[in-house]
Amino acid sequence: MSEVCSKKPLWYVTLPSHPAVIVQCHYYGGDNAAIQYEGTPEALIKSGIATAEMLSGTYTGRKRVDVAGHHFRLQRSFRTEGGGSPHLYCKVMFYKPLAFIDQMPGARQAIYASERWRDERAGRTPDSQSAASATADILARFARG
Repeated sequence: MSEVCSKKPLWYVTLPSHPAVIVQCHYYGGDNAAIQYEGTPEALIKSGIATAEMLSGTYTGRKRVDVAGHHFRLQRSFRTEGGGSPHLYCKVMFYKPLAFIDQMPGARQAIYASERWRDERAGRTPDSQSAASATADILARFARG
């Protein structure tokens, strides 16, 4: 299972096989989920989250369509960390039908982290059991479609 990312906020998780990629669940409900992946273009491509073609072009922010025909948005920026030289950083937000949730690496863990964060924000003690139960309920609803 992914570790909750050491950087705040608490609703981010990293992919276990690619810790340079951060995952966040922005929305789930109805028939869709919005899952965002963040990282350098190299990390996103190496992890299989995006292709070079998806990350190219000049229309950042505009809705695009992935190979499965689902919409995604791309946001690119330059960052410097530790006084180093600027490097390109990308955020790719996928809007997928809930039936595809298991095909999105880290999506389950991001939903779990989101539930824990919501518990904490609402003043409830974020315990693993309640967040896991809420996540299981959400994913069961997804499976029923």
